[in-house]
Amino acid sequence: MAAKPKGYKKDSPIKVVMIVTIALVLVMVLLYLLMNQSGNKTFDSAPPLENQPVLGNEEASVSVVEFGDYKCPGCGTWATEIFPQLEADYIESGDVSFSFYNYLGFGQESFLASLASRTVYEEAPEEFWEFHQRLFEVAPSEEVTMELLLDLLAEHAPSVEEETFMQALEEGTYLSSLEQELAVVQQYEVNATPTIVINETLVEDPFDYDEIQALIDDQLAE
Repeated sequence: MAAKPKGYKKDSPIKVVMIVTIALVLVMVLLYLLMNQSGNKTFDSAPPLENQPVLGNEEASVSVVEFGDYKCPGCGTWATEIFPQLEADYIESGDVSFSFYNYLGFGQESFLASLASRTVYEEAPEEFWEFHQRLFEVAPSEEVTMELLLDLLAEHAPSVEEETFMQALEEGTYLSSLEQELAVVQQYEVNATPTIVINETLVEDPFDYDEIQALIDDQLAE
């Protein structure tokens, strides 16, 4: 376990103003979704990749975007069973890019995990994906605490200083970026996780890899 900086408290609270702000944003998103269920499986455009972590060729003609929650067991399964196939078949070759958007569905732990991953991305983007993947492996079944996040940080994003990381979480340094992600969640009417969008098309069953392959191959053939 990583050494904790002086003055560290295991259960350091997130500032009340941050919790209130993110809660209000989430409530607005949920209310919007409840009133605007369209059932459409295609969108006018693909989710934007700007200011988001992108794995693979950013100029690829096909983008796969996941809207996920680190506390969601289904997202954890998708990350460990479906994503490795996608990476091996399409991302490593440069045919497809992969990006991730945070969705907050499990309260404070989802918020803390999302803000932590966003902080790692902003501070050390080259280490984001390793931290992201490991967080998906443990967060669905373990309580997301500052102690857990610091352990993951030390092992998977060591270039981010602990004090910088803790300060960013406690002060909400990258809260505005997280709020921008929630705006896209609202725009694409995401109401379940994982939600997978391939270019402009919503994947009906994100756990059906055959469907994912068929949609990608159709897009690549155009």
